[in-house]
Order: sequence, then structure tokens, then C-alpha cells
Amino acid sequence: MRIRHTELFWLCVIIGIYLIFAGYHLRTLPGEWFGDISILHEEVLDILQKLGDWKFNLSSGDAKITGQTQGSAPTIQRLLLIGLLLVMIGYLNINKYFGAYARGLPNHNQPWGYMIAQYLDTLPPATVVKLTDCCWGEWGQPEPKGIYYVLKNQTGRQNITIDFPFVSECSDLEPGKAYALIFRPDNLALIQKFHACFPTARGEMHYDSLRQAAFYPLEGQN
Repeated sequence: MRIRHTELFWLCVIIGIYLIFAGYHLRTLPGEWFGDISILHEEVLDILQKLGDWKFNLSSGDAKITGQTQGSAPTIQRLLLIGLLLVMIGYLNINKYFGAYARGLPNHNQPWGYMIAQYLDTLPPATVVKLTDCCWGEWGQPEPKGIYYVLKNQTGRQNITIDFPFVSECSDLEPGKAYALIFRPDNLALIQKFHACFPTARGEMHYDSLRQAAFYPLEGQN
């Protein structure tokens, strides 16, 4: 059987459409479709054997093509077909790992601790940083040490890892100092309490790239 250029063209079009569909709708496809790709062995082998006399040995884990092809399709077309199949399998597995897998991690793998550290790096060195809580994520993130160790400037921020219990009252803060307080985003009662202590304080909810509320900082002078 000889593959004509027209047939090869439409094969490429079909695979291309499939890849586009997978890229946009991968989240909704059943996860078992992209599990162990070894289940594709028989289907791929069957397709390739129909193109000519291919000698495949995939059982050892090392894919090897031996012998000569008897056939019909030009070598370049055979290699192109194999390349397209490998690209499709690789694309789906890369998306499974870096897309579906990452989305399944706690809070969809959003780096709340790193976000807090980035915010703290914008503050003047004289500003005293206090945590009012920690570990409000699905798997106990962000942790104080996880915030501290990703700071670009750790000078004067060591208290983040040793201040326990956390700040919970206005009386816990010394007068005359500039503070930056970090709140868990859903503790609205505590946020309002400290807003009363710092009438001129500035506060704004910070969201991650998925629009999940990550943390609430409050800056002000006591």
C-alpha cells in the first residue's frame, strides 16, 4: 500500500486538529485517557505494520526499528508519520504533568508564600513585619519559614520564623513603629479589628493568578 501525498496531508490535518482540541479541552477529558501510554502500543504497532514490513521490539522498554522496510511508502513519509505520533504522545503527557497535575495540587499549585515574600521585599527595612496567622492553604501553606527563605532581603525579617504566638491584639504591637501585618484572607473579623487600631492604615486583598484570595496585608503606624 502506497501513501499518496494527499492522504499524508489529511492525516497531518487530522492529527493537528486533535492536538488543538486536546490543548483547549484537556481539563475536561477523562484522566485515564492519558495514563499509561503503553496501552497505545498495539494501536501504534498496527498502524505502522500496515504501512510496510516493520520489525519492532518494544517489549524491553527500548524502542528499536530493525531490518529493511518492504513497502511502498517513501522513507521520509514513514519517518514523518512516526514523528507525528511521537509528538502527539509527548504533547499529551507534557500537558498531563505540567497542566492537569499542577492543577490538582493544593490550591492549584499557587505560590502564596512566594507572593508574600515578594510583597515584603517591597517594604522599607524599618517596617516591622508581623504575621497574624499561617498555613491557611489546603496543605498547610504558606509556612513562616517558607516565606522567609524565599525573601531576597532577609535582613531584619528573622522574626517571621520565631514570633509565636502570632499577633492577635492591637496591644501586641509597640507604639511608634511602622508595621506590616499579614492576615489570612478569610479572617475578616481580625482584619477589621486591626483596621480599628490603625485608622490610617492601608490594606488590600492580594490574589493569585487564578483569582484566589492569597493574603491580606495591612500597613500602618501604631
